[in-house]
Amino acid sequence: MIRHELIRVATFLLAGVLLAPIAARAGTDLTKFERLLKKTTIDSLVVLDDIKEFQKAKVACVCQSPAKRAGVLVRLRMGFPPSGYLIACNYPTFSADGSVSSLTACDDWELLTK
Repeated sequence: MIRHELIRVATFLLAGVLLAPIAARAGTDLTKFERLLKKTTIDSLVVLDDIKEFQKAKVACVCQSPAKRAGVLVRLRMGFPPSGYLIACNYPTFSADGSVSSLTACDDWELLTK
């Protein structure tokens, strides 16, 4: 009986040790900030991998130069571990069939609001 109790206590301790880093990471300032960014931007690496992800954009923006072009907000993580994020407005170029053929980023943009 004591042996079963020791095994159960050891199992709980081991689970606690293994899960502690996950629990600690879940509430960091970085993870909270990343959750906020995910609500308003799309990941640039995902868009580069599959341009159709552009359609999942959450917020529209307008590039100011060289011409006013409508686009969407895209985020790019800087460094590993992340030291911050670069946010840009990416505007699309469309093919003759109406599909997105490319995205161009601009740094001088304004947010389109409701």
